[in-house]
Amino acid sequence: MPQSSDALIIGGGHNGLVCAAYLAAAGLKVTVLEQRAVVGGAAVTEEFYPGFRNSVAAYTVSLLNPKVIRDLELPKYGLRVVERKLANFLPSDDGRYLKVGAGVTRSEVAKFSSADAQRLDTSSKKWPTFCATWSSRRRPMSSRAAGARRCPNCCRPRDWVAA
Repeated sequence: MPQSSDALIIGGGHNGLVCAAYLAAAGLKVTVLEQRAVVGGAAVTEEFYPGFRNSVAAYTVSLLNPKVIRDLELPKYGLRVVERKLANFLPSDDGRYLKVGAGVTRSEVAKFSSADAQRLDTSSKKWPTFCATWSSRRRPMSSRAAGARRCPNCCRPRDWVAA
């Protein structure tokens, strides 16, 4: 570890690494400290069950500012965004499962509750109001939260209910 640094970043997750890259590009000597043996935070691909590997929060790559992707030349280092057909696959211990997205949400919810499936449209229309109210009543905790408030699609359920 360097004897002196201009900046110390606590946490080698994807956000810490982006900050460190920008600071280093500006000519500062940067030290990044991470408690785990691997850096990358939510962007790390790990085996969560024998034979199954996934990035625990890879879906959040859509929140990564395109400017960061360009500035850091991430595709040059292997970044490739792959669109998912399903938003989520949620298995249960009893062998049943729920798929969300790709136009199947309503029929999947109906397997568990036809009444809930019928309410999805009404519920999804309430999300923008809920998100606007929630965002206006809390203090931003991060630049991502502040950016989300500016995004007109930050809380839209997108294709959750598309049948």
